[in-house]
Amino acid sequence: MIVKTFLQFSLLAFALLFFGTTASASEPNIIVDGDRLSFQESIFVENNRTYVPVRFISENMNADVKWDQLNQKVTIETTIGDTIILYIGRSEVTLNDAVHAMDVSPIVRHNRTYLPIRHISEILHSEVAWRDGNVHINRVPLHVIKSGETLTSIAQNTGVTVEQLRERNGLSGWSLFAGEALKIVIPSLMNENFVDEDVDLLARLIHLEANGQPMSGKVAVGSVVMNRVASSSFPNSIREVIYQPRQFTPVGNGRINSVTASERSIEAARRAIAGENQVANALFFFNPRISSSSYLHGLTPVTTIGDHRFSR
Repeated sequence: MIVKTFLQFSLLAFALLFFGTTASASEPNIIVDGDRLSFQESIFVENNRTYVPVRFISENMNADVKWDQLNQKVTIETTIGDTIILYIGRSEVTLNDAVHAMDVSPIVRHNRTYLPIRHISEILHSEVAWRDGNVHINRVPLHVIKSGETLTSIAQNTGVTVEQLRERNGLSGWSLFAGEALKIVIPSLMNENFVDEDVDLLARLIHLEANGQPMSGKVAVGSVVMNRVASSSFPNSIREVIYQPRQFTPVGNGRINSVTASERSIEAARRAIAGENQVANALFFFNPRISSSSYLHGLTPVTTIGDHRFSR
């Protein structure tokens, strides 16, 4: 019995030594600006992608990270003025009020939020390269505009497009001023422009119901739909909620089936689906100056945004 126990222990020790070494060797070194990081939490490789803890990487780049347990939300404030919002289990990221689709969702392991290293690094205005089995992250300084430079010349010199520069920096016009700084790292996720069926349908409803309303009002209309999806009193999918009989005018008159949503409405839909919600618990919205419905006027108000009252 003693011999058998000793043999079992020896085999277990050998297995731990062998497989532990193999797993450790598979983890690449993470080097930021020439310095190797020593992680308190483990990193891991899944589907040939290296996942790293979001907080650790962000704070090593001097960003401020906040965790919202109730909403399962991570907010990152960077030193270059970016605000980044991630939701656990949602494959979208909000970058300075613009919502972009990712090909993965943030996941939790060891009570830490993880993302592929390329995604989090590029969002933090850094470049990523794999060399000699190591991952090198290099922070890229902002481009300081020189006299005579144009968006076209800067785009050509940095290997991006003019539209990418404008979108990354939130530029509505074309004028540049010497001494100002531009962000020139374009996260690969900004190239994900697909619109799935749920986003498209919700965007069309928002486009028709919230035409002329501020962005916050557009998102709020989308949030009412998402609140209904989460409510036991309504169907449990976006499509079923929107097409539920006698609920939304654009569905009743058929306009929702022929309209094309604007880019702002698509953005609002993505933000609502990603979890942005300023009208928590609101299940209805209406224009109190137009509607004569005693039922709607008798509901409990949550807030008013633009021309719409949001109620429950």
